[in-house]
Amino acid sequence: MTEAFKAFAKFGNRFKSLFKISKYPNSVYHEIEKVNTQKIAYLSIPLALIHLHHIYTFRPQNELVSENIFFWKQGIFYSHSIGLIATLVFGLSAYILIKKKKYDSIYAKTLHHSSILFYLIFAIVIVGIDQRISANNSPFLLVSIAIPAISLVWPISSLIYNFIAYLFYYYTLGLLQNDPDLLLSLRVNGITFSTIGAMVNFLFWNRTCENIYQKELIQNQKLELEKANETKDKFFSIIAHDLKGPIGNINNGLDILEEDELDEDNKKELLKHVKNSAKSTYDLLDNLLNWALIQKGQLVLHPKNCKLNQIILECIQLLNGLAKQKKIEIKYIFIQEVEIFVDESTIKTICRNLLSNAIKYSPVNGIININLEHKTNFSELIIKDNGVGMEPEKIQTLFVVGMNKSLPGTSGEKGTGLGLILCKEFAEKNNGYLTVKSELGKGSQFTVGLPNKLNI
Repeated sequence: MTEAFKAFAKFGNRFKSLFKISKYPNSVYHEIEKVNTQKIAYLSIPLALIHLHHIYTFRPQNELVSENIFFWKQGIFYSHSIGLIATLVFGLSAYILIKKKKYDSIYAKTLHHSSILFYLIFAIVIVGIDQRISANNSPFLLVSIAIPAISLVWPISSLIYNFIAYLFYYYTLGLLQNDPDLLLSLRVNGITFSTIGAMVNFLFWNRTCENIYQKELIQNQKLELEKANETKDKFFSIIAHDLKGPIGNINNGLDILEEDELDEDNKKELLKHVKNSAKSTYDLLDNLLNWALIQKGQLVLHPKNCKLNQIILECIQLLNGLAKQKKIEIKYIFIQEVEIFVDESTIKTICRNLLSNAIKYSPVNGIININLEHKTNFSELIIKDNGVGMEPEKIQTLFVVGMNKSLPGTSGEKGTGLGLILCKEFAEKNNGYLTVKSELGKGSQFTVGLPNKLNI
């Protein structure tokens, strides 16, 4: 008994799930609107041919027929003539919407709903005309079932439309069918047809939504996998190529020092190169680890009120040695204290990467200007150099993994292009933004917008 009850409950849940109206992303409904528009455009041709066939078959002819047959033929002829005009209007409208790609516009929605109402009413008119010679109501059944194939709508809307159509059907037959038994039969059949139409729309709607949703999931998963593979390839490429160089330089430098055949000046010069290679390796590893954490979704930020001026000064102090080697002047005028609400560690990484890049691409005796602009909700850090600059095509791929090839600096410095990608992701993680302006041969300007401090 218990097993039978469980089996019945399981069956009930499955049956109920058929009519469950699930909530899907807006993209699913947008796709349904697109499919609806395409169906109306494509099906308007065969529907127009059906109307033409009826118009030709029931065209007025000089023949002796009974009054009922005469008015029946006249009714069919004129009804299908109106149907042909409406079908062509619907089809042409759908074609225009497809061309303009306005699938989700108010015009598209109006087209879908008006086509459903028109064909339901059209079918009832044909049934009413048929009552002159027979108790035929198959057009209403055919259209009720076929509507979902032409235009899917929200199930509740379908229920309302079928209910309105049935009311019109009910009263139309009451006026045109004189046999009470046939009238009762036709009205009962009409309830069945309307119910079947609503149920078919329910089933088609849920299945179509689910199919579109699953396709989107698969497509998104495919894109994520491609991105993951691209990220992995980039990661290994950096490790294999960009990490190998600095470590090799350190190793070679230490081998030379071990031979102890250098004078004091050459030793100092060599140690300076070894130190630069070590710093380059450290920065690269730091960027790689941070980038890996972002890709895995494991980066944890600890936002707090921070003094942006202090972060900039620390960054300048850290990289001033590199700037002096190229005789580059870093200009930073302290105007006012600026506090921001960010994760301090990631902002230091942004500042370090952007200033390091400015030094890298600035010429000997170049100038780097650092400014702060305090606005209502954001404060902007602006780093501007007078270096080599970039072409517009380069700017477009600057923050795209796998496409942002790093160019050598003015003194042959190498890089990975990873630093700028990291800067942009860190800025966005802190609810900020990063923009770039550049002109080839005139220099570049990077602007980082960061949220102002919270008043606690």
